[in-house]
Amino acid sequence: MIPGCAKCSGEKERARGLEKIDECGMMEKYLHSQGAILFDEKRFGEAIEFFHKGIELDDQPYTRFHLSLAYKQRIEFDKALQEITRAIELSPCVPEYYYERSLVWQRRGDHARASLDYERAVGFDENYRRIEQIRSSADTIGSVFAHLEGGSCPVHSCPAYCCHFTGEPVRHGVHIGAGKLYAIRGFLKERGFREQDFLDKLPYNGEKHLSLLIPPNYMLKEHGRRFVYYPKRASLFLDDAVLKDLPKGKDYQTLMWINEKARPCAFLHEKKCLIHNVGEESGLDSCKQFFCMTGFVFLILKHLGIADEAQIQARKMNELNRIAVEALLILSDRAHSGEGLEMSTEQSKRLKNVWTFR
Repeated sequence: MIPGCAKCSGEKERARGLEKIDECGMMEKYLHSQGAILFDEKRFGEAIEFFHKGIELDDQPYTRFHLSLAYKQRIEFDKALQEITRAIELSPCVPEYYYERSLVWQRRGDHARASLDYERAVGFDENYRRIEQIRSSADTIGSVFAHLEGGSCPVHSCPAYCCHFTGEPVRHGVHIGAGKLYAIRGFLKERGFREQDFLDKLPYNGEKHLSLLIPPNYMLKEHGRRFVYYPKRASLFLDDAVLKDLPKGKDYQTLMWINEKARPCAFLHEKKCLIHNVGEESGLDSCKQFFCMTGFVFLILKHLGIADEAQIQARKMNELNRIAVEALLILSDRAHSGEGLEMSTEQSKRLKNVWTFR
């Protein structure tokens, strides 16, 4: 490299940019995301290729899990077992991994091992005794109440799980648009905070995988170059007590990015977002789109007038998680009745009984 050479300097800057992309795990995310799209399109062979490439970069349990599902669809049960077993080795406390492996053992005709894995799943989470019913109910209620998804989560006692990340937030789709970025910079300057303590940026030089993962309106141009801005992570990790009471995703899946390696968004302060209303925008777009199952169910219960925020805040997170599952099943029964969403006297009573634990 020649000192003072503009071309060499540009190549060095590009190399630093590629290192940053690699640190954020964006290539691994791209490979897994493309595999997931192909899986949903039932193009299982192609999906498998992408999952394997992702694993070569970063051996993640969720990729192994997805790979196992693809092999199962191709009736390649030995390979499916190999991959789901590796997922369990990487994350031994995830109940759906054992549940999925029990289904593969069942397809293989090994009922003893299927039963053992099923009981392991139930040991981690008793709801796996009725998991198919819960997931079916979640699909139904998600469709019926989709119009509520833009609302504000009423579970303020939550330690803001959705603000914790394993890996940089940009990997999880947390990007900052131009208007919000301008407002955040003003907010930080007004309070004497250093921007480098709260914001980070990912360079964009036309990389195909980034263009497929990140909407173009988040690729902001500064000084002739393009960047994607996102919040930094703070240093605090979730503790064991909090991890025991994790909610589930809306389809009752484990939220894989919330574990002992997860650290909070730099803007999370005392369970609240510092920049939620900065620039007259309610949070970042990605934050507004997220709801765990518990938060979504309680948004519905609040909408129906069955629970108010004061009552919700008086409950512990493990209680709210339990109530959310029972309420979900009752709401789904009503939706399937074909008589509209208005609760019958008996169903209202059942919901209120769930709420009061009678």
